Amino acid sequence: MYSQGAQLVHLAADQISSSVQNRVAAVVTFGDPYYGSDLPGVLNDRAITFCHHFDTICNGGIVISPTHLTYGEVSPLPKTYKDSD
Repeated sequence: MYSQGAQLVHLAADQISSSVQNRVAAVVTFGDPYYGSDLPGVLNDRAITFCHHFDTICNGGIVISPTHLTYGEVSPLPKTYKDSD
């Protein structure tokens, strides 16, 4: 479950200290329902979110479309969003 993993990343990021944050090299999420929400401290600058163009979960939707279920496919992602954009 991509969106549930992204939710877990956001919840965990809020609970770690700044010294632990400094040891994190990158934060990567897929199909993130919190897309556009900042992560704490330095994590925000180290974060990238991948969302398919028609994945409504990334826009705050609640319906899981077939598009949301394709992040594990070998084909390249059709559109990439970066949290800082």
